[in-house]
Parts: sequence; structure tokens; C-alpha cells
Amino acid sequence: MKKTIAAIITPRGIGAISGIRVSGTSALEISSKIFSKNLQEAPSHTAHLGSVCSLKEKTSIDQAIALVMKAPNTYTGEDVVEFFCHGSPILTKKLFDELILAGAFPAKAGEFTFRAFQNGKMDL
Repeated sequence: MKKTIAAIITPRGIGAISGIRVSGTSALEISSKIFSKNLQEAPSHTAHLGSVCSLKEKTSIDQAIALVMKAPNTYTGEDVVEFFCHGSPILTKKLFDELILAGAFPAKAGEFTFRAFQNGKMDL
């Protein structure tokens, strides 16, 4: 079984909104651990407004929108959750760190595209 991966998908720096992508068989489960709503029961290709919570401190980090996309109809061909939160680099890193604590692994450069290739979503 492949590891579920996560990465910050917006450029470094300060912007209005930051994005973080989670992809893999446990993406919905891991994302639900830190989000105020159970994303495992959400229909595919839906958006959900809620709070991202700290696993250790049990406090809200930020409000975010979670986009739920279920396999196989995703870029990678796997379950995908994308979080969009306020653009502070500190908040973005904290959300990313919470996903790692919840069980995701940091994605390597190009890993989302490589998974799309492996899963027949694109070819050379």
C-alpha cells in the first residue's frame, strides 16, 4: 500500500489563501482527524467549510475549506483532499504539520504527478 502524502501547493510567501493537498488511500481518514467535519462521509467533489484543529492542543488553528475528491476521478487517481486556509505562512505550516502528525507523509518533489502517471491518469 502506498503512503498517503501531503504538500503545501501554493508558492512560498504571504498571500490571501494557502493550499495543502493530501493524496492516498487514507487521505479522507487523515484529513478528518484534524477537520471539524467527517470528510469520509462527504460526497465526492464537494467543498466543506470548517475548522482545522490541533491534535495535541485540541484547539482550532484556523477556518478552512476542504475540497473532497474521491478516487478514481482525481488528478492522482487516489482519494484527494485539498485544504484552503488563510495565507499566513505560519498557519499554513501548522496545518501541514498537523496532517503529518495525523499520519500523512511529506510529498517529494513531483510525487503527485508521478502518482498520476502510475495510476494511468497521464502518459508520456
